[in-house]
Amino acid sequence: MLSTRSIFTTTCNRLVLRQAFWRSSRSSSSVTVDVLNSGKRISISSQGEHNSKQQQNTAVQFDAPWLWTNCPTSIQSTGQRLRSPGQYSGQTIRTCEIVQNDNDQCSPSSTRNDEFCYQQKVCNIPRDSCQPVSGIYGGEHRTATKDTILRVTWNDEASSVSYFNVDWLRKFAYDDNSLNLARVRRENAPHHAIRSDSKLKRVSFDHILVGDEAAIFALLEAIFTDGAAFVEGAHDEGNQDCGVRTLADAISSGSLSHGSLYGDMFEVKNEPNANNIAFTDVALCPHQDMAYYESMPGIQILHCIEFGSNVVGGESTLIDCMAAAYALREIAPHHFKTLVTTSATFIKQRDNVSMTYQRPHIVLKAGEDMNDMNREIIGVNWSPPFEGPLSIPAHMVEHYFAAYSAFERMLDVSISPDLDNSFLTENDVRLYHEYARKYTYQNRLRPGDVLVFSNRRMLHGRTGFKVQNTLDSSEQGGRVFKGGYTDIDDTLNRYKALRRKCEPNGEGLTMNVGNGTNSFP
Repeated sequence: MLSTRSIFTTTCNRLVLRQAFWRSSRSSSSVTVDVLNSGKRISISSQGEHNSKQQQNTAVQFDAPWLWTNCPTSIQSTGQRLRSPGQYSGQTIRTCEIVQNDNDQCSPSSTRNDEFCYQQKVCNIPRDSCQPVSGIYGGEHRTATKDTILRVTWNDEASSVSYFNVDWLRKFAYDDNSLNLARVRRENAPHHAIRSDSKLKRVSFDHILVGDEAAIFALLEAIFTDGAAFVEGAHDEGNQDCGVRTLADAISSGSLSHGSLYGDMFEVKNEPNANNIAFTDVALCPHQDMAYYESMPGIQILHCIEFGSNVVGGESTLIDCMAAAYALREIAPHHFKTLVTTSATFIKQRDNVSMTYQRPHIVLKAGEDMNDMNREIIGVNWSPPFEGPLSIPAHMVEHYFAAYSAFERMLDVSISPDLDNSFLTENDVRLYHEYARKYTYQNRLRPGDVLVFSNRRMLHGRTGFKVQNTLDSSEQGGRVFKGGYTDIDDTLNRYKALRRKCEPNGEGLTMNVGNGTNSFP
């Protein structure tokens, strides 16, 4: 039976409730709700088709404090929440029911019910927002589909009412099944990693140069999905900084970052009296740049300016360190635990520079049991050229060296399996080396190529190189790159904002980026 009820809608002037038609019941379409535990919890059961097929025929539960804190009426006009968990004072739920919102009944001319009028401005809340107002109110971000709304009546003197979009609730469900499903979809595992035979995404520099948002999104999508991508055809037009700066502006909507040591942009070439091993012709083992920062660079941009045919070696390498950590946990859980529970020392010290930072090589998400090594991997810290004296309990030293040896052989394919190691068996060494061989990507860049990769997720390196003398002037040249960094937060923000425009009906999933937190919708 149709009954007249009220629905939240949004204008940029005020948040109001407007007259609309609702289908009201404890069970509507494929959704059933129940009040549990004397009003301290509710259950939402789904039966039949739903956007996330893995959540069909499942029930999710929400606690009263969680619902009260996330009530849409507590969202201020700026989009920030006014309630905090500490303000909850024991409110319980009297009733809850599903109301089907018929959007076609909610025209702007609908009669306003002043009894449910909130003197509050709420606008510019996108439908994919983490705030609970998304998907409930009208406006430019609202879809034409019929939303399923949960109405909660609180057991207080005013019989306060809260409305929640059921799809929003499902998205942020926190029961064990929902949390595990979200983790599986975002945690980097070997099947997500690039391999020795992978073909990385290539995007045209000319498209980036003219601000083609589809091309910029394709580049960012590859970086945050695969860990790396190429931009091809970059030209300097008399300015060799053009490629790096243009890409930084495009992917982060801001400036280059981490420029205090080497400048916003730096040149990578063999030079005398170098202050960094990268500025030599020596092989570079797989590593992250600036692991001695509290927040190391998020994205690195390397523009190949010159790579003469008389240069022997110098190929760039990449390996996914987060996927490797996942594999280490399965292969050698005792080594994995050691690298989680002991801290390495990362350093950068020279004239006018003194930077140190201690942190574990593998970082797990916080949990109820911090001894549980099956928690989600949210970061890896690895930079052998920039590590200092170990400072851990004496009884952990041998364990650390054994674990380090195992992980290093998984990450660095250049370490010969024939090299003796007192901490590892011959079979272990072969197993670790085979992983490195399978998952190490190697490429000889060409002038105009730009390699763009995640400095948090991907370790980069290069083979050693030598410049051979030649009588043919057309073959002469060196190996010269231009480089720069962008901040992980600015770049991730740019990616998510573009995804909202380019994939408005997408699921909005992001792999963990290695910045010490799990990816969140």
